[in-house]
Formats: sequence, C-alpha cells, structure tokens
Amino acid sequence: MTNGHVRTYVVDVDGGLLGLERVIGVLRRRNIAVLGLSARPGAAVHQARLTCRVSSTNHDQVRRQLSRLIEVAALTDMEETRDDAA
Repeated sequence: MTNGHVRTYVVDVDGGLLGLERVIGVLRRRNIAVLGLSARPGAAVHQARLTCRVSSTNHDQVRRQLSRLIEVAALTDMEETRDDAA
C-alpha cells in the first residue's frame, strides 16, 4: 500500500544515461515511492524521455527537485495537464 497521492511525471532528460541516473538518484535520495518507471529515446540523439509514476505526500517538492537538475529539459505533471483540459 502506498502513502500519499499518485502522480505521473514525464521528464525529458539530456545527457543520456548520466541524466537518467541523476533523475532516478533524486527520487531515491528523497525516498519517493516509485510505482512505475519507463524510459525511451527522446527527440534528439542524447536525449531520453522518462515516464515515472510516483506516490508522495508533497508533489510540489518532487517537481521542484526534478526541475532543478541541469539535465532536465522539460517536466510535465500529467495530473495538472488533465485538470487543465477539463
């Protein structure tokens, strides 16, 4: 069972494997429960798109920590995207 609310983030990461490792490292160091993780190639050569489903009680903090990383080119919170469309 998870504590907190579940959100899905789509993160465009520059820098190949090092960038992916840094994003995952932030989630691990903050003890954020990762429910699902998917990585695929991005639009550019050394870019990847990481889709992660996380459970946290403070999603503002999660979003801030991820967006501070230099390797993160774009960060989309899928729940906010759905709320805007409704």
